[in-house]
Amino acid sequence: RNSTMHLGVGNTTRADVRVDGADTMATRTWARQSHLEFEAVASAVPCARRHTRLVLGEGGLGDLADAAEQVVSELVTNAITASEQLIGSRFGGRWSPGAPPVRLWLLSDHSTALVEVWDSSDLMPEPRDMDPEGENGRGLWLVETLSEDCGAFRPAHASGKVTWAVLTKNRTRSEERRVGKEC
Repeated sequence: RNSTMHLGVGNTTRADVRVDGADTMATRTWARQSHLEFEAVASAVPCARRHTRLVLGEGGLGDLADAAEQVVSELVTNAITASEQLIGSRFGGRWSPGAPPVRLWLLSDHSTALVEVWDSSDLMPEPRDMDPEGENGRGLWLVETLSEDCGAFRPAHASGKVTWAVLTKNRTRSEERRVGKEC
């Protein structure tokens, strides 16, 4: 299994993510940052889940671990699926031939965790109609339900997209506001 990890402290990042339409993430200083790069294979999902639980627990956000693990599981699974059949990627302005990786970032402070997952596919996520008896189609709905906010963007100097979710200790978003929200 190929993976790399980077853990930082006190960096400002993520100008593309917004909470409640405000540019609050653009100037936010995250106390903890972690980055993992996985081979786009099914065994990456449990590794990403475990890493999420450990990073949030060490950062004092253990009470978010269950929801964050589920969000990470859904986003990484979607990224792996989106990466199937791809033969290269561009990241950081550099082209890399071969099967592209999946990248996971976890950023957190004392009350908030930001999950970001990059994959090389240019296709943006689209919610599907849920079949209660089906095996697919509930992932984005689940991410939306568990998170304070979520979405996706195309990063500069890279192919593909970043799908993200914000989780907070004190969720203030009402269920009415969740209805119809697309991640």
